[in-house]
Amino acid sequence: QTKKNSFKRSLLNKCEEEFNKQDIYKEWKEEKSKYESSKASLKDAERAEKEEELSFRRIRIKKQMLGNIKFIGQLFKKNLLKEKIMRYCIASLLKLEELPIKAKNPEYKNSGDNDMDEEDHEAICSMFTTIGLTIDQPSARTFMDVCWSKIASLSRDEALPSRSRFMYKDLMDLRKNRWVPRRKEEKAKTLDEIRKDVEREEQKQAEISQRENARQGYHGGGRGGGGRGGGGDYRNSARPQSSARQQRPKVATDDDGFTTISKVGGGAVSGGFGGGGSGARSSRGPSGPSAPPVTTKASTFAAPDNKGGLSSSKPSSGSKNATPLDDEQLERRIKSIRSDFIGDGGNVDELAISVGELSVTPESGIKLVQKSCDRMMDCKESERVAIIKIVSICAEKNWISTDDIKKGLVDTIEFIDSIVMDAPKAIEYLGGLLAAMLRIGVIDAAWLCEQTETTKAADENTKAPPSIIKATIQSLKSTAGAGVVNEKFGISTADVALSKLLGSEEWRNMSKDLL
Repeated sequence: QTKKNSFKRSLLNKCEEEFNKQDIYKEWKEEKSKYESSKASLKDAERAEKEEELSFRRIRIKKQMLGNIKFIGQLFKKNLLKEKIMRYCIASLLKLEELPIKAKNPEYKNSGDNDMDEEDHEAICSMFTTIGLTIDQPSARTFMDVCWSKIASLSRDEALPSRSRFMYKDLMDLRKNRWVPRRKEEKAKTLDEIRKDVEREEQKQAEISQRENARQGYHGGGRGGGGRGGGGDYRNSARPQSSARQQRPKVATDDDGFTTISKVGGGAVSGGFGGGGSGARSSRGPSGPSAPPVTTKASTFAAPDNKGGLSSSKPSSGSKNATPLDDEQLERRIKSIRSDFIGDGGNVDELAISVGELSVTPESGIKLVQKSCDRMMDCKESERVAIIKIVSICAEKNWISTDDIKKGLVDTIEFIDSIVMDAPKAIEYLGGLLAAMLRIGVIDAAWLCEQTETTKAADENTKAPPSIIKATIQSLKSTAGAGVVNEKFGISTADVALSKLLGSEEWRNMSKDLL
């Protein structure tokens, strides 16, 4: 145990020593000064070699400093450093002044000192990129407000190099995106990853060729005999009709989450391009050429049921072999679902298939709701209406579980005060979505009060609870009517929960105006 503590102490002391160096280029400057005084006596080749060596060493010193900053951040994330030490590091880089108050963690204020080296700007951005998600919590809100006020000021300071200003702006965007980078950091790839990239590229090239062949086949066959029942709807004609009428397909998933299904054996896919009616085989018969592989949405997650509605059945067995999407692919697919829904005029059938394809990815329902909430705060009104409609349809049809929808909403509710800083009407927008979920019955007033209570964790005097309740009731009243509002908020359980959240008097006054 003593040896472990000794190593830990030595490690932390070394990090502290490196961090507190007043001038990381001190030795380099001394060597450069010696070179400047003697370079007149050196040959051209010798001068070029020495200057290249000095330039390389300067880059290496800078990388070492930034590496030390990241290493300190990683130690904090592993709970080897306390938060007060990280606050000290951040305050030192940002030139903040410590306040003379006794607290568990020190508090700081902006001293107005902007005399920072270029390396300091890069170091603070590197520090927050490493530990932002860990330290940017409601308990540190006061300290964070001071830091981000200074960072916002620096991002607009025309006296700084444009590179530093844009680094700060990128950092602010990263925080706005809840510390999820928009682009993956490039890392060295393994041989297996390189092989998969080659296979993926070959698959994409094959798909392009297949689409061209399929398009030519469609135009050559005319509209008379294609699609389901001869209707000629080529968008749906390529989808398999029944697993009983076809052999087991080969399934693979591309970067965008679409599933490629290749027909095994001879014969055309039933209902394919230029086929007969629904379920009929190609008029060419069994001896005809096999159908090309097609890129299609394979899931029957919400196939039409016998009554003509959309069933909420689970994805077909074929989709179980599909590869789950990573976070970046899932985000692209959710964005694509939203765009397609708006572009198709609210096509519920297509939405059912698209949402069904996400079912192979764990927590895809939660993430769909989270990404919808994020986008809803920064988009046009028409898109916001579509987002609420998408989530509402998914909730009504049970394509996303009630539990997942609730989990997808909690972060937006809890951190609404922070979101309002960037989107002043965020509470109004959130109220619209919550009203839709109340109308459907996914949430109730008691749950809403319980989650709204979490906004008090960062600030006991926050105005978020009454604002959220008011915005939700107003939206529900305008979209569903006063009767539904009374049904949801007029019952005794709701009255008890709201009185506890807002206080009896405030809720009584609010209910007189709104109910």
